[in-house]
Amino acid sequence: MRFFYWIDRYAEIYGLYSATLVILAFFLVADQAEHSFEADRDVELAEMLVSYASTLENGTVNSRAMGAAILFGQENAAAKQLALGKLPPDAPQVLPMLSNLRTMFFNDVAMVIDQHGVIVAYTSQDSFHGTGTNLSFRPYVQLAMQGLPNVYPMVGIINPTRGIYLAAPVRAGLESSSKPIGVVSVRVNASKLDNLLKTWTGGPAVLLSPHGVVFSSSRADWLFHISGEVDEQRLRQIRDSRQFGAVFDQSSPQPLPFTLTATEIEIDGTRYIAHGHPLEWGDPAGDWKLVLLDKRDPWWTQWKPLGLAGLAGLIVALMLFWLRTMARNAALQHETHRDQAIAAATFESREGVIITDAIGKILKVNHAFSEITGYSSEEVIGKTPSLLSSGRHDAEF
Repeated sequence: MRFFYWIDRYAEIYGLYSATLVILAFFLVADQAEHSFEADRDVELAEMLVSYASTLENGTVNSRAMGAAILFGQENAAAKQLALGKLPPDAPQVLPMLSNLRTMFFNDVAMVIDQHGVIVAYTSQDSFHGTGTNLSFRPYVQLAMQGLPNVYPMVGIINPTRGIYLAAPVRAGLESSSKPIGVVSVRVNASKLDNLLKTWTGGPAVLLSPHGVVFSSSRADWLFHISGEVDEQRLRQIRDSRQFGAVFDQSSPQPLPFTLTATEIEIDGTRYIAHGHPLEWGDPAGDWKLVLLDKRDPWWTQWKPLGLAGLAGLIVALMLFWLRTMARNAALQHETHRDQAIAAATFESREGVIITDAIGKILKVNHAFSEITGYSSEEVIGKTPSLLSSGRHDAEF
């Protein structure tokens, strides 16, 4: 009862206290909801990243095109003779089958490279002719000559466009363990990779080389930009690799508008969470990295946390309003009992009657009190009975 009395007595203070509690509940629930939804989104982002990485691997190192290249190098007798120099370059015994290997899997280029790293058969969907070009410096040729099928994205020197090269050894025998005597390679146009990255709707997506250069991106303006600072040593390594053709011969790569070493980044005032996944393509320089950026809007722009926060604030407000109503009802009931007591006292007696609250403040007096003391009810309400000894009356009173 004392609590209800306090609520009714200090209604304004209770109102301020209630408003504070409602606001506090609103923001606490909003904060917790934001963290909860962000954690769920992080799980979804990780799953999507694995899915995209799997799609990339299934389209490259684990693709049917790679499998066909491995079989071609292992079983095609004419390709073996060509690699050993027993057939002339672009021999008709090889070129049609090589062209079928290219068109069957919608590749741009297919070629056979001999044991010295020189192209001895070349077919493409454009007008370029690569036969006779020495590619012995290319890591994908070197790895294939070691018997290792591999994937190597790069900018070509015959056709200076981006492509993903799938390479497999041409073997001397039919066994997968037989000695490599050449290389068979096909090229996938990088535009297919760009189109894959553009399907990510959470934000920008990029594919980074081991040196941190953007090879493919859902944003065309980020192409060939680099993550982090570029010093002379790093720039020299990029140029010496010749992985990006002549792109950096006369200029340095531009930095990305963010650093991928941080998981939380900001671009043009928008907050993103960045998650990366390595791609084991066998590049001697290291792993390639697929990075997805996921846009994170403030909680007050999202209906779920905003709705939960609003609901929490409403529940607290209703509870506090219920308490205020209970206190007011209790006060009204108390006033009714008091009025009944005063009425009874006034009716039964001509004696003066004073009703006070719990701390001694006068709430009500009867008519007899006013006649005896000379004080009207308006003069004494809110004061204490000690006013009767104020000296206004004589000692007999």
